[in-house]
Amino acid sequence: MRLLHLYSGNLYGGIERVLVTLAQTRAPDIEQRFALFFDGRLAQELFAAGADLSIVGRASLSQPWSFLHARRALSRVLWRAQPDIVLAHSPWVLAVAGPVIRGSGARSALWLHNPPAAKMWPDGWALRQHLDTVLANSPFTAEAAAPAVRLAGWLYPPVPPPPPSARDARAATRSQLGASDDDVVILQASRVEAWKGVREHLAAVAHLTELSHWVLWIAGAPQRRRERTYFDQLRADAASYGIADRVRFLGHRTDIPELMAAADIYCQPNLEPEPFGVALVEAMWAGRPIVTTMAGGLAAEIATPESPKVGIVVPAGDSSAVATALRALVLSADLRESLGSRGPSLAAHLCDPSRQLQRLAALLAPAAEPLSIR
Repeated sequence: MRLLHLYSGNLYGGIERVLVTLAQTRAPDIEQRFALFFDGRLAQELFAAGADLSIVGRASLSQPWSFLHARRALSRVLWRAQPDIVLAHSPWVLAVAGPVIRGSGARSALWLHNPPAAKMWPDGWALRQHLDTVLANSPFTAEAAAPAVRLAGWLYPPVPPPPPSARDARAATRSQLGASDDDVVILQASRVEAWKGVREHLAAVAHLTELSHWVLWIAGAPQRRRERTYFDQLRADAASYGIADRVRFLGHRTDIPELMAAADIYCQPNLEPEPFGVALVEAMWAGRPIVTTMAGGLAAEIATPESPKVGIVVPAGDSSAVATALRALVLSADLRESLGSRGPSLAAHLCDPSRQLQRLAALLAPAAEPLSIR
């Protein structure tokens, strides 16, 4: 199968990490290529992974002519690559590139990494185009998308295990970031967006000031204007709670496996459902107990209210419940070990890269029969 992954590439987060993992993964009879509209961090990491990558050029609504240039460039890429299937990783990509894909004779597919807004542009426009198959990245996304599109199935994206060097660097990473051997390090690594619950995370740890041996690391930096305002508010919150000396804003990081290995707890108290959650699986691989909210793609895999598996789930928006869960984990190394030790086997079961790439190919294989959009 000749498979071409198509994506925007202007930001960096979970979807981008999935694409890098796919580029790093090999499977028999699957030839992968990649095409991006924007040249940025994702492009750099794909090139570093040895991917066959083409940059087709920026496309912006504010510059309508840019669509024409990008479509012409993509047409040339498709002519050279002759893919069997073009797999778009967002509706926006299909809204821009759909006519070119159809004109090339390649089959078109969409992997939904978020529930689509079927009545809004670009999602509604993309879903009303001819598509040979549509996949979702989790049962949650599949259920949310069901009223708008007929799905071929859902598939958790691949997430790789950390390299052995990440665990070996634990002491050095902690030392570089100012954590002592006795500190319990709580980590959140996510986009700087309000729904990721970073403000609620700060409110939760503000309830733990009587405990002397925890620190919080927040990995991530603003990528868009509205995120800068939110990020400034996070710093102000830490100061107003009197915990600025225990919170480290780490900015953009390319060493997430090392941060996971250096931390003791992973906490991401989302306000809205997480469609999947790459960082949650990375925490499992690292053997770190998780605190998150009871909604989204992986919540039931992590825990139920009655039975914790690899972490603790709490109601969304309840910073007191987050604080209670964190307090229990900060105070008990045994609880951290009990929950965290189950993580690597679960991560392998859910998201082993080689297996997930084979499953992706199997889901795409019957794509010759078009799907109807309701």
